[in-house]
Order: sequence, then structure tokens, then C-alpha cells
Amino acid sequence: MIESLKHIDWDKFHFLRPDYLWVAIPMAIILLLGVFAYSENNRWKKNIAKHLQPYVIQKGTEWKSRIVHLSLFFLFGFAFIAFLGPTWEEEKQPSKKLKSQLVIALDLSQSMLTTDISPTRLERAKFKIRDFLEANPRAETALKVFTASTHTVVPFTTDYKIILDHLDGLKPSMMPNKGTGFDNLFTHLDSIFVNNQAEGKILLITDDLEGLDVQNVSAFMQQNNVVLNVYPFSTKTGGNVPSFRNSKYALKVGGKEVLTALNTDVLQNLKTIENVHAIDLTLDKSDVTLLAKEISNNLIFEEKPDDEDENWKDNGYWLLIPILIVFLFSFRKGWAIYTIVLMIGFTSCGKMKENKDQNNFSLLKNTLLLQIGLRKFEKASILSSNALEIFPAQSFIYLLNGVANNGLQQSDLAIESLEAGVDYLLDDELQERDFYKQLSIAYTQKGNMEKANLYTKKALEIKDPN
Repeated sequence: MIESLKHIDWDKFHFLRPDYLWVAIPMAIILLLGVFAYSENNRWKKNIAKHLQPYVIQKGTEWKSRIVHLSLFFLFGFAFIAFLGPTWEEEKQPSKKLKSQLVIALDLSQSMLTTDISPTRLERAKFKIRDFLEANPRAETALKVFTASTHTVVPFTTDYKIILDHLDGLKPSMMPNKGTGFDNLFTHLDSIFVNNQAEGKILLITDDLEGLDVQNVSAFMQQNNVVLNVYPFSTKTGGNVPSFRNSKYALKVGGKEVLTALNTDVLQNLKTIENVHAIDLTLDKSDVTLLAKEISNNLIFEEKPDDEDENWKDNGYWLLIPILIVFLFSFRKGWAIYTIVLMIGFTSCGKMKENKDQNNFSLLKNTLLLQIGLRKFEKASILSSNALEIFPAQSFIYLLNGVANNGLQQSDLAIESLEAGVDYLLDDELQERDFYKQLSIAYTQKGNMEKANLYTKKALEIKDPN
């Protein structure tokens, strides 16, 4: 940096803020008026008899005053020049790094319950989503579900556990509209990726591809900077769509059973579109692992700055050094250094003896955590309900009761317990986030996506300190 001061290019020297040069005039007037006012205030010295002046007026005050006045002029001068922003060096504007975002769009139409892919298309798709997220694509990911309408389950987040917690509760019966609305889905996706600068990623998980308009997909791809990965969970032979009322029976329309099978023509036409890729289903994790790795490797993009934009380096900060030196002379008595000693009191607390109730609570908590870890939700639900009668103000018991009831798909009981337990929280942000996650899962199971999204957003607003 010192070298740059030695080699100033005077041809390029200019001020970054020349429009404020006029401020120098009122500043100079104010300083001059201050000096004249000071001179007027010191006229009383002339009225003192000469033989008394040595005893009344301290020696050296006259030249000290002049130094103070002169230093003030220099101080304001240097400060004003620094404010104007002297510069003679151009800076290369760094490129802006942009992160890609990923949307997982999961089809929840009735045909996803077909069993041509074991155990069902939907359950296999959930397994694959788990494997995909566990492979850590690193991108901010949102989970969308669609039938004839599209809904957000989890907004963009890198906390994949929130997405995984919602997977089990997703089923066709929770959707308000039946059918498969690809046009509605792509309209929704267009609103997300419109004018996005970083290349967006879409993982479309569906089944037979019936109703998917290839021309609409092509138009969408041309208008948006995205990569579309189509993952069809269907076979060429297909299977019967289960009934809405009883999945053991086939769905019938006009007295005929509805058969769903992969439309290979649509799949082949999709492959011809630029940046559209079809994923082949494998028995192991290799398909989604490779996809996660590809997304992770192409996560960050650099936005190049406009070459026409000039970015000059503000060198006014170098004037801070002479400003500080001059500032020392603006005081008559120089610098005074005061040392402040802070007294920190340490208080110690003796160990509190654990009473019988505390021992019981610790044992109860560990038992419930073990039962939930082993997915023995029914036992955990009964035990936690009984525990609330003994410990009615322990928020953690309410939380575990909500987790157990969510595991039993008893969303109403889970919501009742969780909403009651939130009132007993005492400055525990991590536990508060867990409450919101479980409430989001419960409302997702009920099909109330509005409230589910509300609690998901609340959970995402609380950051993990680790």
C-alpha cells in the first residue's frame, strides 16, 4: 500500500466526490469567523497594566493558541480532502458468486400408489428422495407436491432434516384436487426461477408422464435458466391405479379399470430438449448419488462484472494518519489517558441436590427418547400422556408426546399437545424449533398446507448455533 503512495499517477488523479467541493467555502467562512471571535474575546488582555500582565496572563498562551488555530485549519483541510475521496488507482471489480437452488417436485396423484414398482411408486420415490438428500447435494432445496394444483411443503433450506421429517406424511389423500396438472406445476416453477441468474435445478418425480406437454416443457426451458431432471417412477407394463376409497381395489372409470404405464414416446421427446435429462431408476443408490454429486459440483456460478463500469479505489483513508497527528495539537494540554479498572464479581453456586422428582424426570425422559428411537410410538404416547399428569409444566414431555402422536399419524392429538407445550418454553430456541417442525409435520398429515408452511418458516427462522 505504501508503494502506491510512492507512485501516484497524477494523470489519473481525481476526486470521487467532486460535487461537494463547494462545501469548502462555508467551512472556511465558519473557521475564520471562529478565529475572529476568539480574537475579540481576548481584547481584555490589552486593558491590563503592563506591570501586572506577567502575573495575570500565563506565558506562552499566545503561541499555543496560534498552534491550536493552525492545527484546526489543517485538521479540517485534511478531513475535507479525505471526504472528497482522492483516487488514482482502478480496482478490479470482483465477480459475484451465485448459488444454485433446487426444487424437488413430487407427484402425489392417485396413480403414484400403483404397485408395479414395489412397494408403491410413491414409497419408492420417498426412499430415493431420502437417499438423494443423504448424498448431500449442498444446494438450497425446496419440496413441492402437486396434483392438479401445486403446493409448497418446505421452502428453500439447507436443513435437509426438515424435508426428511415431512416425507412420511405425504400421501394423495391430503391433496385438495385430484389429477395431474403439469401445466400448473410449470407455471409455479416459472414464478420461482424467472430472471434467476444462477442455474436452477429441478428434480421432477412423477410416474407415467401422461398429460405432460413436451412443447410447454420446451418453452419453459427456453425462458428459464434451469436444468430439469425427470425421474419417472413407472414401468412399460404398468399397473392398475388403486381406488380412492380402498386401495385394494382398482380404480374404475366407465366400468373399466384404469391402467397406468410409462409413456415412452413422451420420455424420448423430453430427452431431445436441451438441459432436460431423464433418470433411470436403479435398485441401489447410484442413480441419486450421481445426481447429488453433479448438483454439488455445479453449485456455485460467478457473475462477471460489467466491463464498462469503472471502480476506483478511495485512497482518502491515508489522510487519517496526518489527521490524527494534527488532532494531537488541537488540545492545549495534550492527551490525557485515563485507565478504567473493571471489577468483575464472580459468584459461585453450590451444587443443588437432585431430589427424587428430578431423578424420576431424567429416567422418564431417557425412556421416552429410547421408545421413540425404536419407533415404539404407541408406548411413547401412553407414557408421555401419563407423565404430563406428574410434570404438567415440562415442555419437553409435550414435545415427545407430539412426536409419538405424529408417528402414529394422530395429527389432532399431536397438534393439541404441541400447541400446549409451546407455552411452557423458557428461552430454549432449539426446542422451540423442534416444536415448530413437529407442528409442520402434523398439519402436513392433516392436509393443511397453509399452517404447515407457516410453522416450517418459523422453524427455519431459528438458526442452529452449531
